[in-house]
Amino acid sequence: MSFQYVQPTEAQKELMQHYRDRYEALAEELKKDVSASRGLSLAMTKLEESAFWLNKAITENDK
Repeated sequence: MSFQYVQPTEAQKELMQHYRDRYEALAEELKKDVSASRGLSLAMTKLEESAFWLNKAITENDK
């Protein structure tokens, strides 16, 4: 485990952007299809959290 910043490679940056675009599309679709509510707010928060964890997974270096 590392608490240090890890500079992503170019390939990792491209992969992160690919998934960032997909997360953003899903978030927009949810906001369009689901009425504003606490449930939607929590879903959006968890979606954002998931995106952060995915970035961590992408940049983790296997030792």
